[in-house]
Amino acid sequence: MPYRLILIPLLMVLPGVVRADVIHLTTGGEVRGELLNPKESPRKSYEILTLDGIRMTFGKRQVQRVVRSQDPEALYEEYLPQMPASAEGNWKMAEWCLKTGLLGKRTTHLETVVRLDPDHEPARRALGYQMINGKWQKRTEYWENRGYIRHKGDWKLPQEVARDEANEAREAEEIEWRKRLKMWRSWILKQRGKQGEGAQNISNIRELSAVQPLLDLLDDDQEPPQLKLLYISVLAELKSPVSTGIFAKRVLHDSEARVRDACLSALEKHGSTVAVDIFIPHLTDKNNMVVNRAGLAIGRLKDARATVPLIEALTTEHKYVIPGQGGNIGASFDKNGGGGLSTGGGPKVIRRVMQNRAVLNALSTIHSGVNYQFDKEKWRHWYEHKNTPQQLSLRRTE
Repeated sequence: MPYRLILIPLLMVLPGVVRADVIHLTTGGEVRGELLNPKESPRKSYEILTLDGIRMTFGKRQVQRVVRSQDPEALYEEYLPQMPASAEGNWKMAEWCLKTGLLGKRTTHLETVVRLDPDHEPARRALGYQMINGKWQKRTEYWENRGYIRHKGDWKLPQEVARDEANEAREAEEIEWRKRLKMWRSWILKQRGKQGEGAQNISNIRELSAVQPLLDLLDDDQEPPQLKLLYISVLAELKSPVSTGIFAKRVLHDSEARVRDACLSALEKHGSTVAVDIFIPHLTDKNNMVVNRAGLAIGRLKDARATVPLIEALTTEHKYVIPGQGGNIGASFDKNGGGGLSTGGGPKVIRRVMQNRAVLNALSTIHSGVNYQFDKEKWRHWYEHKNTPQQLSLRRTE
C-alpha cells in the first residue's frame, strides 16, 4: 500500500496523464490547473482555472511559486523525490524524460535501470546495447575492442581511415591541378602572349598529385598533339606507374605518330614489363594496324616473354568490306571471321591473311640472328628446340 501511494504522483506526470500548471501556496498546499494570466506584469494576482473547471484567484502574497506545465525541468525536479527508487520507477521516469526532451536525465535513469536490473532489455537497447555472443554489449565497445574507430558514420580500421583520408587529400589536390592545367593550357591555345609562361608552368610540374589530371588530358583524342607531347615529357619525369596504361593505350590508338613514339620512348625508360603485358593481347586485335603497332612496341621493349605470341601474330587474318559501288576499301573486322565473299548488290566482305612486318621485326630484334621470315612452322620448331632441355647421356664413356 505505501508503494502504491508513492507511485501515484509519478503516474500523474507520465505519458497519457493530463499535465497542468502547479500553484504552490504559502500555506503549503497546491492547486493544479491553468494559469490564466501568465504574462501579467507587474504581478498582482494569480488567476487559475482548476482541473475541475473552477476559476480561482490568489493574491501575490498567497503564492510561493508557480511551476508551469511546459517547464519539463521544473516538473522533473518536483516529481523526482516521489519516484520509486526501483528499476521500474527509473524506467518510467526515463520514458517520461524521453517524451519531454530531457535526454541527459533519461540516460541517467536508464543507467540506473540496468544497474538495478542488468537484464532489463528495453533499457539495455535504449542505451545502445545489443546481445552479441550471449552478452550485452554496446556496438561502440564491440568495435573498439576489435581495434576499429568511428569514421564518417562507419566503423573502420585505423589504416583504412588513413587510406581514405589520403585519398580525399589526393582528390582535393587533383581538383586544384585540373584548375591550374585548364588555365595554363588556355594560355597556350589562345596565344595572347602568355603561351610561353603556360608551357613553362606545365613543364615545371613535379608533384605526383598532378599525374592523373595530366593523364586525363593525354587520353583525350581532341587534345592538340603539341600539348600531348608536353604532358608526356612531364609524366616521363614523374615516373609514376599509373602512367603505363595510358602510355600503352596511346601507343596503340593515338592518331599522331609523334605522340605514339613519345609514349613508347617513355615506356622504354619506365614500366616496360607491365606495358608488354598490355601489348601482347593486342597481337590478336581485329584491327591489323593495332596488331603491327603492338608488334613494333614489343620489339622496342625487347621482352622475350612475348616470343610465342609474336610467332602466332606473324600472319593474322582479318575481314574487310568492299563497298558495293566501288570506292575505297573500308575496314570491318570480325575476330572469328566468316567464309568467302558476300553476295548480292551490297558491300562485299573478304577475308585476307596479312603478313605483319612489325611483328617479324620484333622477333628478329629480340632474337638477334634468327629470321625465318613469315614461316610460322619454322619459327615454332626453332623455339621448341631452343627451349627443350638437352638430355644428358648417362652411359660411361669407354
